[in-house]
Amino acid sequence: MKLSWLPFLAAVFLVSRLSAQQNLPTSTQELLVASARVEALSLGNFKTLLSQAQSGDREAQYLVGLIYERGLLVPRDFSATRSWMLKSAEQGYVPAQEVIGTMYLMGIRDNGPIPDYADADRWLRLASTQGDADAQFWLGQGMNEAGLGEPIIERR
Repeated sequence: MKLSWLPFLAAVFLVSRLSAQQNLPTSTQELLVASARVEALSLGNFKTLLSQAQSGDREAQYLVGLIYERGLLVPRDFSATRSWMLKSAEQGYVPAQEVIGTMYLMGIRDNGPIPDYADADRWLRLASTQGDADAQFWLGQGMNEAGLGEPIIERR
């Protein structure tokens, strides 16, 4: 008798997980899609993506940066991650702006812990003003609560 509840509880759990994911900010959902995309790449697809990135495709540059960040198909390399993310961010790709801002905030720079709060503030603000919820979070959490940067909202 107790086992008859098991399929029902499993279904409720799965539905609640799906609806919780739908309530995530768009920027977080896009990151999850990009993450799934790079994790599913074959070596041949990576070579094609790398060629696109080298040709200046900003989304491809972002995805190659994610691949190096996670060490998928290539050795993990934060210097390469930073380089590809910066190329993409400089072309106005908002997800890359958030990542590069977070990298500067966390101090991941040239394989060493050298935080650069001015660059973190610059990139996170840029992504924040374009609606990136993750950048807004990091800007508030990482910069303002630490007493770095200027507050987004004036306190009264």
